Amino acid sequence: MRKCVFYLTLLFCIKGYSFSFKQMYTRTNTGFSFDLKELEQSSWEQKLSSMSLAFTGINAKVSYKIPSCKYTENPQWLLPGFYLTLTTKDFFPLDFIITAGTLSPTASYSNLKSPALSSPGTAFGGFASSKKLQTNLSSPDSTIEPSLFLEYNNKFFSINSLFQKDSFCSSLYFNFRLKKFTSMSFSTTGGLFNIENTTSSWFSETRLFNKKQIWAQNFQASFFSKNIKSKIELNLYQNQFDGLESSFSVQCLFNIRDFSLLAGAFSASSQELFCIGTTNLKTLCQFKLNPQFSFYPKNLCKIKIGSLFLLQDKIQPDSSTRLVLKGVFSSLIQTKTSIYNLNFLISDIPLQQNDTNSIYMSWTISRTQSFRLLKPKETLYFKYTCKNQSLISRLSINLTPPLTIPFYINSTFQANIKESAIQSMNATVSASINLQKKKYNLAAKVEFKFTF
Repeated sequence: MRKCVFYLTLLFCIKGYSFSFKQMYTRTNTGFSFDLKELEQSSWEQKLSSMSLAFTGINAKVSYKIPSCKYTENPQWLLPGFYLTLTTKDFFPLDFIITAGTLSPTASYSNLKSPALSSPGTAFGGFASSKKLQTNLSSPDSTIEPSLFLEYNNKFFSINSLFQKDSFCSSLYFNFRLKKFTSMSFSTTGGLFNIENTTSSWFSETRLFNKKQIWAQNFQASFFSKNIKSKIELNLYQNQFDGLESSFSVQCLFNIRDFSLLAGAFSASSQELFCIGTTNLKTLCQFKLNPQFSFYPKNLCKIKIGSLFLLQDKIQPDSSTRLVLKGVFSSLIQTKTSIYNLNFLISDIPLQQNDTNSIYMSWTISRTQSFRLLKPKETLYFKYTCKNQSLISRLSINLTPPLTIPFYINSTFQANIKESAIQSMNATVSASINLQKKKYNLAAKVEFKFTF
């Protein structure tokens, strides 16, 4: 055994017993790493800890993490993440929400940051409707900056605005229900953001420019019915030279009983399109096709098969484009006690002459088996990657002993094999307890990780 890591997690929650107080929630994580060959390399292994309080009309949360460091070194202290939320719906008929703290924008903001179609690793995916601007608590960081988020919601629309140090973002969201199974939604998100490109590799032809504030706007429209779901999206960007760039995407999902077909396309105006952030767009054009089919032979099990084909025109560092194809084939067999998954992925298939780049292939087989005696769950996970000739074999066993106290045991073993030789092995053993009462919840988890 080469290395051992110990983790301890404690969770405590008190539920409200009056009108004003609703909940107090704390989660503490700490860990220690022991290097048995070189004790000087032993270190603290910290995870994210948090505490939250909820009162009528007021919510507050603080998260903190001490970065991993050696015992002989002083840790690099980070600023904690925090937010305070005030709501009016508990006192007034109008729903206003004010949140101040270290916030990270998500949802429709992510569409402005990455407008291209998603490239999943499985053929079983969902369909997303129009989104509005939302925020999450930022992770602790040494350069974290506070921000202010304002939100108003009612039955038909919502208005959100985020104020940060050097940027501003706002969104407007509408939702209409036309019939029992038919609805439409529309959203627009825009504001002022910062972009820059001050460093570049020697073979890159992307033009450099200093930090600049630009305007960007996102438009989304979705239509949902019983058999058809569709979404169109348009992004407008002021480029670094005061010109106008754009991107457009459309997706349609057709459902006919147990068969579904997802088709989509994406196009960007030029290679000079810089999204929100410090990097330019990596994909110029995309076409996506994703059929899925489910059937139930004699109601004994569920069998689901699917495939995904994604044609992409990728932008290279030297500003040239590379046309590649990605294919994913997935299958699932589910019975009352077992689940079998098979997933095969092949990507970066060149469709142009004189393209000598390598092709990436991988396949994954997993099995989940449930037993009725002690109600544990056994999971076998295998993965083979042809690109680097490596095999990852993983066995995980979850046990729930028949005790009056909810007690759980989990053990996992994983081996990495490359060129018929074992490169590394690791094992994890954990035990947890979870007590749920009317006025409080208490949970604890002890985990050991061994590296061989």
